[in-house]
Amino acid sequence: MISQINLLGNMTENEFTQKFWGKKPCHIKAVIDNYHETITKNILKDMLKDERLFIKLITQNMGNYITQFGPIKKQLLNKKDPYTLLVHKLQLCHKFSYDLFNSIQFIPFFRHDDVMLSFSNTNGTVGPHRDSYDVFLFQGSGEKVWSIGGPQKSRSSNSEFKVNIEFKEKFEFVAKQGDVIYIPPNTPHYGVAKTDNCITYSIGFRSPSNHEIKQRYLEFLMDTDLEEFDIYNDSNEKKLNIKGNIPTKLIKYIEGKCKLSIKNSDTNIFIGQFMSEPDLDTTFTKKKYSSKQLVNKKRERTLYFDIASRAIYFNNTFFINGIHIPIQKDYYSFFKNFFDNKKCNFIFCGKIHSIEKIIIELLNDGFIHLHSPKFLI
Repeated sequence: MISQINLLGNMTENEFTQKFWGKKPCHIKAVIDNYHETITKNILKDMLKDERLFIKLITQNMGNYITQFGPIKKQLLNKKDPYTLLVHKLQLCHKFSYDLFNSIQFIPFFRHDDVMLSFSNTNGTVGPHRDSYDVFLFQGSGEKVWSIGGPQKSRSSNSEFKVNIEFKEKFEFVAKQGDVIYIPPNTPHYGVAKTDNCITYSIGFRSPSNHEIKQRYLEFLMDTDLEEFDIYNDSNEKKLNIKGNIPTKLIKYIEGKCKLSIKNSDTNIFIGQFMSEPDLDTTFTKKKYSSKQLVNKKRERTLYFDIASRAIYFNNTFFINGIHIPIQKDYYSFFKNFFDNKKCNFIFCGKIHSIEKIIIELLNDGFIHLHSPKFLI
C-alpha cells in the first residue's frame, strides 16, 4: 500500500520540512525518470460524462475566467481556445494518483486531502490564485510555466481558492514531465500550459481552521448531551420590572454557559472523530462476513484499507472514518502498524476475542478489505 515514489528527489525529508514545508516554494526536477502518462484523451472523454466525478472546466472570455461544472456532454478536448479541465479526488479511481497520494509519508496522514488532475491545452490556465493549503504539483505530461509570489496573510475564513489576485512574481519555475513544484499555503501562483495535452497532478493537504474547529466543537457538544437541558430561571428574582435593562443574573448565566466544561477524554473523542471523518459524499460498501466464513487457523490473510478510509490514533485512542474504536492495550502495536502502513497480515482463528471482533466489524462496515485497492483507471 505504501508507495515507493519519492517526490523529494535527492532532497532529504528533514531538509525539505525544515527549509520549505509551509515556508517557501521549491522546484524538484525529474523525481520520476522515464515517466509514462496513464491518462489518455479517451479516458478523459469518459470522465467528462461521469456523474460520479467532480469536474470543472475553466475557460477565458475577455479576461474573465468562466467555470462550468460537469458532467460535460459536448466534445471539447480538441478545441483551440485555451481551457483547463479539473478532475477532483482522482486518487479514488486512478492507481497512479493513489500512489502519489500515499507517497508523502513525511507529512502526517491527517493532513492528506486529495489529488486533483489538471488537463490543459496550450495557454490553458485557471488564472492567478492562492490556496489556503499546501500543494505538491507533479507534472505528468507536457510543460507548464509557474509564476509564484510571496506568501500573503489570509484575512478571511477557510476559503480554499482565491482567484484573479494580483501579486509580484518572486519565482518562475518551468515544470517538465516528472518534475515537482511545492507551493506553501496562501502563496499566490499562476500556471500556464505551454503545450497541448498538459497534465498536472495537484496533491492537496488540509488543515483545520479556528472557525471550523469551533463550529464542529459546538456541534459535538450538542450531539453528545454532556449536560442536562437547562433554561434561564428568574422566578426568585426580587425585582423584575426593569424595562429594557438586562439583569445581572442573565449576564452571568450566559457567561457561564459559554464557558464550556468538558473532560479530557471527551476532548480526545472530539479530536479523533473530527480529524478522521471522511468527506461528506463518501460511501462505503457494507459486507456480511461472519467469523465462521473467515476462519483459517493456518492461512494468513492480508487486510487493506479502503481507498477512502481515514484512520488516526493518539494517546492510544484509535479512530477510523469518524468512529472511535475501543482497543485493548495488548493490541495497540498491531493497530498502530495497520494505521501507519494501511495494510497488515492477520489470521482468523475463530476465537471471538476483541481484536478479531473489531476486524470483522471493520470489514463489514466496508472500511477495510481482504483484497488490495481496485481502481477504474
